[in-house]
Amino acid sequence: MILQLLNVLIGLTLIYLIFSTIASALFELLEGLIRQRGKLLARGIKEILRHRSPDVAADLRRFYEHPLINSLYEGEFSERAHALPSYIPPEHFARAVLMLAEDADPEAATTDPFVQLRAFAQRLVGQRPVAEGESQVQALEAAIVAHFNASMDRVGGWFGRYARAVLLGIGLLLAVVANVDSIQIVSNLSMDPLLADRIADSAAQYIEQRSDQVAADADAPAADAAASTTGTQLDASAADAADPAPTAPPEHDLRSGDIAAQLELIRGNRQIAESLGLPLGWQASEFQRCFGREASIGVTLKKLVGLLLTALALSSGASFWFELLNQLVKLRTSLKPPPKEPAAAEADTPKI
Repeated sequence: MILQLLNVLIGLTLIYLIFSTIASALFELLEGLIRQRGKLLARGIKEILRHRSPDVAADLRRFYEHPLINSLYEGEFSERAHALPSYIPPEHFARAVLMLAEDADPEAATTDPFVQLRAFAQRLVGQRPVAEGESQVQALEAAIVAHFNASMDRVGGWFGRYARAVLLGIGLLLAVVANVDSIQIVSNLSMDPLLADRIADSAAQYIEQRSDQVAADADAPAADAAASTTGTQLDASAADAADPAPTAPPEHDLRSGDIAAQLELIRGNRQIAESLGLPLGWQASEFQRCFGREASIGVTLKKLVGLLLTALALSSGASFWFELLNQLVKLRTSLKPPPKEPAAAEADTPKI
């Protein structure tokens, strides 16, 4: 009984993992067009300058047009531009601030936000002993870097909430279009133990293949690893799509190779879902039964709740379901009795 229940949970988790991976790939394709990471990063830097600047828009432009920062993106600066960098190295930020402070107009030094940031860093440095071999400039840079990283934690929270909201919308769209009904899936797996057992075996193979892929990626050269993760592709074994840090490299330029990789990821997982033998997709009779004129309120509500549960599950991100599926598969392996040896099986066979 426990093993049968575990098979049902594994089957449902595998479905969530497959469609979470598809949702993550769709999110990356969308993010490549919208470039919300760069916009939120600009907003975070604007918040750093806001309380120190009488004209925060002009000072934000000064910062982004500094050569150290301007080299990270193409075109003219605009807070709503699609080409803004999604990642600014903290060291670049610190050096740009110090250089802008040096170039500030002496008459306006008291109101210049970069001069104030340098003064703030000097106060922080004065509260701790300077490390041996560390110059004053290096100490100032380290203080500004720490302040920048602390501020970017809030930006990461902004992007996390944005990503979860978008993933929820994508998850709802996938659930409705593909008819991924959690209640129906659990019902089918519960009523067909052989199907549940077969899908659980498939889940074990899926986990093993992904684990091998992760190990291969870890052993690859650094350059190859960087190329393979271009665009922060979110896979089941990678970072959670719901919380990709907007300040973390690499840059997402939505190059043709990235688009092809995401589309291949979607196609591969769709094929896996179709091979499981679960009732995914809409049949005309089912749609009429749930949403036709003669559909009962109870049946319609049950279908809507099942689709909404799927959408909420997909918003948790692929890595969450990958880790959960991995643990469930390990638990199933420990509970499942080992296959009998041929000799033992022959001995157990009753003789007539």
